Parts: sequence; C-alpha cells; structure tokens
Amino acid sequence: MHPACEVIATDTAPRAVLTAREQQVLNAVMRGERNREIAQALQISVKTVEHHRATLMRKAGARTAADLAARVLSGRLRIVTNKPVVT
Repeated sequence: MHPACEVIATDTAPRAVLTAREQQVLNAVMRGERNREIAQALQISVKTVEHHRATLMRKAGARTAADLAARVLSGRLRIVTNKPVVT
C-alpha cells in the first residue's frame, strides 16, 4: 500500500479513490472552470467531462459542485489517487 494511502486510511473522513483523469477534472472544478473549459484544457469531449463530474459527485456523495468543493476543502472527504496527477 502507498504510504499516503495508509495515513488517509486511518482518518475518519470517507475516502474517494480517483483516477488520474478524475483528479484533473476535480482540480478544474475546484478552480471554478466550466465543463467546456475543462474539455478544451484536457483535450477531451464535453460529454467525457460530464461523465467524470458525475462520477466524482457519486464518489463524494455530493449533489452540487459547491457541495463537492465544500467536502474537499473542509476535510469531510479525503481524495486518494494511486498514480501521480499530470496537469
């Protein structure tokens, strides 16, 4: 197990295991970018961004982008990735 995952696993906040692409989309959402902007930056379709956002929301148990951001920023949700994020 990755050392960072061990630390997070002992935390009481629920964890969301994200793919590298989901992490990239989450970072863009946290910056307030819209789906079209995210798609252009990552060179993927808007539909693909929408899919990743929906998956993020489901994994986080969030209903809105603001709720997602609040969960991440408040520490009520811990993000775990197995691969380094390429931005």
